[in-house]
Amino acid sequence: MQPGKYFGAAVQAKALTTDQKYDIAYVPKNGYPQIRRLLDYSKNKGLAPMYCFYNWWRMPPARHWPCQSFVEHEDLWGCALADGFNVWKLHLRQKYSLADLNKYTMPWHCIACCPGHVDGGPRGPSTRALGIARVLRDQSPTDEPSGYAYEQDDYPEFPEPRIVEELPERITILRRYAESHERIGRDLILELFGETPPRKVILQGKPEKE
Repeated sequence: MQPGKYFGAAVQAKALTTDQKYDIAYVPKNGYPQIRRLLDYSKNKGLAPMYCFYNWWRMPPARHWPCQSFVEHEDLWGCALADGFNVWKLHLRQKYSLADLNKYTMPWHCIACCPGHVDGGPRGPSTRALGIARVLRDQSPTDEPSGYAYEQDDYPEFPEPRIVEELPERITILRRYAESHERIGRDLILELFGETPPRKVILQGKPEKE
């Protein structure tokens, strides 16, 4: 968090499988495709949709190190971020492999520590995260051969990542409970987030002074 400047993201995690792919097309028992849930939730809540890929490999894929602020370190690819809207574009063509997706990712380390992407105003976690989110969005796969779309494109465009000046009410309430060490029960979570709440909510930054 950064007083007066707040950036929110909804993050879906995916682990790299032994056949060097991510299960982007996963559909839970309720029939609601996971990637659509991510995009719908993000759009409804004004959040940036992101994927976090958990990676491990014996031989790293050929790639360009995307950062000019830190020296390349292979371990930083253990958690890599991608823009959810761009992942949707690749999903339409059933492109789920490491080779398909890795060039549109950046290490999680970037959004937490990079001093090089600050979008105006004072430096802080929110402006830094917004800068990284915009870099990820700009790494669009639209220049790749279109191929055949395996399902209807219900998200031909998507809101750009943005900063807001006030925390959403649901986050303000949740933060108040956390700071006062009050019990956060499932009833409260369902009331704040609806019937399909995120598993975890992470707030980054120091508490604001009253």
